[in-house]
Amino acid sequence: MWESERFCARHVRVDRRTKTRIRMTTTFAWRVFPAETGGAPAGTVVRRGDERAVAGPPERCGRFDKFVVPEGYVLVPRSRWAWV
Repeated sequence: MWESERFCARHVRVDRRTKTRIRMTTTFAWRVFPAETGGAPAGTVVRRGDERAVAGPPERCGRFDKFVVPEGYVLVPRSRWAWV
């Protein structure tokens, strides 16, 4: 599954539902963008140390990493997350 990615096995933990967990390294607004286009979504504050489930490795989008979540996707600044 992760053969094509350059991630060390001790930095990636896949849970039973085949989702990857990331940990926030700083506090910022977590905004989930729905799959359909629409207005700007409301953000919820995530704090340093909070963990979130994402579906797989990120896709680069400028200064952000795009993670797929069940509700759509989130854009996380590259320096504000780490693998659990």
